[in-house]
Amino acid sequence: MPVRRQIYKTAKKKKDEMKKIETLLYAYGIIHPGARITLRNDSELVWQKGGVPDVRSALVLVLGRAVTEQLVHRTAQDESLQVVAMLL
Repeated sequence: MPVRRQIYKTAKKKKDEMKKIETLLYAYGIIHPGARITLRNDSELVWQKGGVPDVRSALVLVLGRAVTEQLVHRTAQDESLQVVAMLL
């Protein structure tokens, strides 16, 4: 994979790529609370999330308790589409 080799030539590019991967896994860990996720880099554990039963527990694991406590629960509803969304 020559394109990947170019990305990993400098430490800054490696760090930027790892940050993108972490951000993607954090989002995935929140929207799929039951998923167990482990991120390793060169056999070193970077981040790990166990499966939990609900989104609020996933938020605590991914964002931390201090951030989660500052979130405000909101509910939005669209009658024409018959959709209800719970926003935290």
